[in-house]
Amino acid sequence: MKQNTYGKEAFNLRLTVLRMVTKWPLLLGLVLLGTLLWSQAYYVKTVVLYDDDQYITTASFHVEYAVDSESQIGMVYINEASWNTFVQTDVFQEALKQELPADMPSGYDASHIKVHVASDLRVPSVEIITDQPKASEYLLQAFETVMMQKVPGILREVESVALLDDMKYASSLYPVVQMGKAYALGAVLSGFFVIVVFLLRETWMDALWLPSSLWKRYGIPAVGTLQSKALAENIRHLFANKKKVAVCPVTKETDPAQMLQSLKDNCGDEHLQDWYPVPAPALSPEVCKELREAEGILLVIESGIRGNAVLEPVLEYLQQQECNVTAAIMADADERLLKAYYCLGKDEG
Repeated sequence: MKQNTYGKEAFNLRLTVLRMVTKWPLLLGLVLLGTLLWSQAYYVKTVVLYDDDQYITTASFHVEYAVDSESQIGMVYINEASWNTFVQTDVFQEALKQELPADMPSGYDASHIKVHVASDLRVPSVEIITDQPKASEYLLQAFETVMMQKVPGILREVESVALLDDMKYASSLYPVVQMGKAYALGAVLSGFFVIVVFLLRETWMDALWLPSSLWKRYGIPAVGTLQSKALAENIRHLFANKKKVAVCPVTKETDPAQMLQSLKDNCGDEHLQDWYPVPAPALSPEVCKELREAEGILLVIESGIRGNAVLEPVLEYLQQQECNVTAAIMADADERLLKAYYCLGKDEG
């Protein structure tokens, strides 16, 4: 028996994809659950736990620029960034303070003002957001006065400013809830994490699904599975000169007598008449004496998510006891998985 060769085993993308396909209901369910949890967490954080009361007032203005024709507006107009810079200057803030009423709450200034310029360069709009409705209303009134009465005298590019519309009273500002984006982001993140966890689990659990893995990793020939078409021929070839063959399971859950009977039903009784079952080494360690006396050993291996993890200690014990395994058979292989795997491999070839 050769030594384990983990480092020489390439990542089997075909097998991994097939494993994901066979587990698609579980994976899809986990993605949907993750999407639901993410979106509900977003909703709770954005809406349920939202306690930052804010109030908004808005207004729109029409600015007449000091130009001879409309074609010259593009050369002198004030863009959005310039408007927002201007309202934060000391000149504008001083003018704004002069228009605020005496009962204006303290701590509110032009920092709460945001100017927007839409497609029409002559129509800037403003929104003022504070945590008190009166503060938003007073700031808007003062802003309107400064814009219409003082800005034309401060900025030489502006000839006049007229008020188009405004909000007389502040309204509550509610958070913008974008559940569609929350669901989409939740689905992407959930799908990513589900795939990563699935791959880590497949690697960590040391799964065994293919009979060919026995030779690649342990140097043990595999006769296949009970449903393999070449099972009888493989047994005749690998056990050609061996009559007394011990059928030994890896785990105590496998019944060697029943396994031997299944082999006789599938391969015929004439070649297996001297074969005999022995218990698993974990169940009866003294069975190694019988195994050493046998002319050949057929190891019955359980495939599955922890197949290699269960197999390795048994192989190590048999090696220590100088019990040389002739071949192995996978007792409970996933036949659908194997069929799909080798069919895809045939197409690739």
